[in-house]
Amino acid sequence: MLLGTLIMPTASAQAVLQPGPGYSLTVYNNLTMFGGYVAPDGSIAYCLEWGKYAPTEASWPTVDAGVLADYNAWGAAELARINFIVSTWGQTQDPVQAAATALSIWTRHPSSATASVPDYSDGHWALAEAIPDPAVRGQVIALKDQILAAANAYNPTPVAGVGELGLTLDRQIAERGIVSVRGVPEDATGTLAFTGASASDTGARMVSGVRNGSVVNFTMHEADNKLNSLQVGISGVFSTPDRPSSEIRVWRTAQNAQDVASPGPKHPGTRFELTNAATREGLYFEPTVVTQVPSERVERGTTFSDTVKFSLAEGSRPWRRLVSGEYIPVTAVCRAYGPTLERPAVSALPPDDAVPIGQPISVTSASHLDPTTQWLPVDFGVAAEQAGYYTYVCSVDAAEQADERAVQAIQPNYHYQHEYGLAAETQFTRSQIRFRTQLDEASVAPGDAVQDTITPFLEGGGWVERDGEPVPVVLRGTRYFSETEPVRSPVAPAVREGPSVTEESTATGADPAHTSDDSTPPEPSITDEGTPVSEEPRVTVIGETLIELHGLEAVTTEALQTPTTAGWLTFQWCVYDEDQPDHLAGLVEEWCDDYGVPEETVQLRWPTVTTEASPTVVVPGDGGDSAAVVGEIPTHPDTELLLTFELFRASGEQPTCAAEERVFDTSDRPIRVDREGNFSSPSYRYEKAGTYYWVETLAWQNSATGEGDIIHVGACGLPNETTVATLPPPETPLTVTGLALGGMTPWLGSLGTACLALGSLLTDKRHKPGRGQKRKRVGWRAPISGRRRAVIA
Repeated sequence: MLLGTLIMPTASAQAVLQPGPGYSLTVYNNLTMFGGYVAPDGSIAYCLEWGKYAPTEASWPTVDAGVLADYNAWGAAELARINFIVSTWGQTQDPVQAAATALSIWTRHPSSATASVPDYSDGHWALAEAIPDPAVRGQVIALKDQILAAANAYNPTPVAGVGELGLTLDRQIAERGIVSVRGVPEDATGTLAFTGASASDTGARMVSGVRNGSVVNFTMHEADNKLNSLQVGISGVFSTPDRPSSEIRVWRTAQNAQDVASPGPKHPGTRFELTNAATREGLYFEPTVVTQVPSERVERGTTFSDTVKFSLAEGSRPWRRLVSGEYIPVTAVCRAYGPTLERPAVSALPPDDAVPIGQPISVTSASHLDPTTQWLPVDFGVAAEQAGYYTYVCSVDAAEQADERAVQAIQPNYHYQHEYGLAAETQFTRSQIRFRTQLDEASVAPGDAVQDTITPFLEGGGWVERDGEPVPVVLRGTRYFSETEPVRSPVAPAVREGPSVTEESTATGADPAHTSDDSTPPEPSITDEGTPVSEEPRVTVIGETLIELHGLEAVTTEALQTPTTAGWLTFQWCVYDEDQPDHLAGLVEEWCDDYGVPEETVQLRWPTVTTEASPTVVVPGDGGDSAAVVGEIPTHPDTELLLTFELFRASGEQPTCAAEERVFDTSDRPIRVDREGNFSSPSYRYEKAGTYYWVETLAWQNSATGEGDIIHVGACGLPNETTVATLPPPETPLTVTGLALGGMTPWLGSLGTACLALGSLLTDKRHKPGRGQKRKRVGWRAPISGRRRAVIA
């Protein structure tokens, strides 16, 4: 079996059918063509009865059955389609086209054996065996579909001579135009003849070979001196080819072999003429403008501006050009209006209350450039000073043209003007909202709350509006903490790296003047010259607050908690675009008040403590300490001030207040300080003579969380905190007048007392720490969890 073999027909007529163009396939030991056969008259014939024996047996002579107007009851229309397929597509030496022709007939008339697969898809066994290459099979199937679509649309009836010559004058270049052939039969061809013009590419007055859809550019040889009219005339002669009729020529061999068909007769074609008489068309064009502001926002001191690009009205002829190719210059005039606090509503004309600013500005297109592609600047020459919206209106009017050629090319009384209030034609200058601020307190205890009142006012115009109301403006208040009083400046100092102090952060709250003697202050940085380096105070952001302004009414913040750390807290309020709602961002100028404004600064300070202990006491006897608390007392309901006292009995020459010297401690029963005043320690019973040191501790504690820190610790050994406990003076000895035992009794008693006192003094000898031994004192032992922390409840 030979697959995919191309068989070429012989040149001479044969007594039998010979394999023609296509691909071979052996069925039941008979060679069958997936393509055509060469008929005795030299034409290419195609099988009509797929499924029967191949008509190529050498012993079967070929018989001309003649031209048949009826075959297998297919009807005249179907025979016309078969004749169309065989005549138009089948007379070829291309194997792909021949195979597609055969498949087209078999698809339309499958045998009973192939009825289940009438479309001869790529999977059909015969197609696959004849054409093993899937790419070639794809080409055959695609061409088969194209042939069937053309056959289904084929009408054997001779067509009438219909169609038209469309004439379009090139309104950009006056002498040029286009003629288009429209609506003629698809198979018609013709020749165009020009009157007063010629083809632009060849200069010929006649153009042949035109078909339906052909377009020919022409150039006018004669034109009048007016810029708004031209004349031209065109005629065309067309003819259609002969059309296959509803008859086919049939060839037969053996009784059980297939019949084959070659081209049948054809109907003669049609000849007809189309004309477009000399035409005169007005050449007016309708210029418009496209406008776009270069920026939506105009900063103060900057002039208002616009950009203009010329365009054409819908349905207008193209921009009029001269023979030289130049564009006719056109002038547009732009006018500015404003300001309005509300974005202007779109309207056909400016409203009666629209206020013009500056003078109308004229802008004219260049003649050497396409005006519809060039943006031209418009500067109104008026600087922005007042807040609000400014909108522009541009127009093209025949009466405002600066060039006489434009007056001729634009229809008299022509006027174009775009709408007032277009978004693309509106700029705005931002409102300048300023504000005065005032804290309700100048100093509070750390952890207490403060409130800030913001009173807005305007500079440079009004407050932009939406729906008749001032747009809401969000202010951001940033709270800065510093250990020293802030210095007023336009911007806040850079936030320093290091532990931050916030409402929930950890930081010491002890006053440096009242820290224990165990603390060591940090050493200052030293320059190469040996002088201390000046460092900026540490500034820490502890929080931000957003409030919303709805006009010029003052707004007071909610109560804002301060850090539980002594120092200074200052507020700085700002308007930032990023804080505004997306649809309102940028309407108000970004602005901040100063950092460190006195009215915006509150001092955070704990109360001070001064003490006075009992200076002396005679043992055995009672004594104590007294603390005067003066200053800011916390008002936060969860913040408590706790006062405790410790007493140390000196064991050496220098005061150390070491743990082993502590004889009295009230940490388990602190005194709650809720006011300014004097607070006394519990009384202590002195049983031994010696020197005693009182140490007071003031701390704060959050009753809800248990967190807290030491505010103040008294120093060890202060004179006003020292109590000297002494023995009572000895009794006066009695005079011994005799040596009688009874008379010696008082003297012996006094001697015993003196001995006991001497022993007591020897026992009370103070201990001095050895060399290198660290003196220790006991700090506050109130129930405060964790490290010293500054927190807000």
